[in-house]
Amino acid sequence: MSKRIRYFLSHLAVSFILAILTTLLVTQVWYPAPLFKAAGLAKIFFMMLSLDVLIGPLFSLLVYKEGKKTLLFDLTVIIFIQFAAFSYGFYSIAEGRPAWIVFNKDRFELIRINEIDNRNIDKALPEYQTAPWSGPKWVKVMPDSQSIETQNQVLFEEGLSGGMYSIAQSPIFYQPLDIGKENILNKKQPINNLKKFNTATNIDALTVEFPLADTFMPLKSSGKDMVVLLSNKQPEWYRIVDLNPW
Repeated sequence: MSKRIRYFLSHLAVSFILAILTTLLVTQVWYPAPLFKAAGLAKIFFMMLSLDVLIGPLFSLLVYKEGKKTLLFDLTVIIFIQFAAFSYGFYSIAEGRPAWIVFNKDRFELIRINEIDNRNIDKALPEYQTAPWSGPKWVKVMPDSQSIETQNQVLFEEGLSGGMYSIAQSPIFYQPLDIGKENILNKKQPINNLKKFNTATNIDALTVEFPLADTFMPLKSSGKDMVVLLSNKQPEWYRIVDLNPW
């Protein structure tokens, strides 16, 4: 086997291993199923990985020629460009990862890093001033945790935004989900209501897969809206599933 082919295969193997590790981090930690789909990331992510895995090694294969004076320089440039492209894509994915799953009024909202309103972030509880790296965390908004002036400002902006901005994006209002849990309990809907927006077969299969599920709430996302399954038997039990909530 020639040095050219060996280098190509080595470059391809390293790129492939990096792609696998990145996929595991993104799909298992940052965007646990089905949030990967809810965030609308699948096509962009796999396109980025495909380009990163294939383009760099293929360019190496094209330019590699034993005895070429500029070979080391050419290969270094290819690796640098590949690394720069991967770093940019990885940064974009990290900045768009789900940070908080926020109960707000009568639904949950999926808030991504780049959707967080960081104004007056120092007023938020310490645990909510920095977005988690280990996957999205469940919280709720309590407007009365801040002054009337702050509440009015945020609610006014929410009203003017036409649905583009939500109070759920403001960590200054975040509180643990178990505080005032009766508000959540009062907003739950019977799971059979999902049959209005999904096939009865899918709902029946869901109740078999998740026997604890007997109620639900919508999960609003900037990508695809989904459903949070809840249980009257175990109030601490939550599952996000890929169903239409409305």
